[in-house]
Amino acid sequence: MGSEIALLKEQIEQEYDAVHSGLHGLAGGTARHVFIHTRMQNIERYHRRLRALVGENAADDVLCCAHDTSRLRWVRKYLLNHPNPPL
Repeated sequence: MGSEIALLKEQIEQEYDAVHSGLHGLAGGTARHVFIHTRMQNIERYHRRLRALVGENAADDVLCCAHDTSRLRWVRKYLLNHPNPPL
């Protein structure tokens, strides 16, 4: 069970990475919406599986942590590519 939980956490982080890239990528309009919507549906599916394995509170903690981890990765990447970001 522990390896399934770790795999689900990794999959959620990867989906959030894709969402952040989709939000700030070159695609626009409907294509961007469909891409992000699909990723969020995947996250929801993984979250439901986590809830079945570890309970609602623990699954929510994993989800929040995965989002924060992905967001920090995106911010670091952005700052490396834009050393003087607008404030």
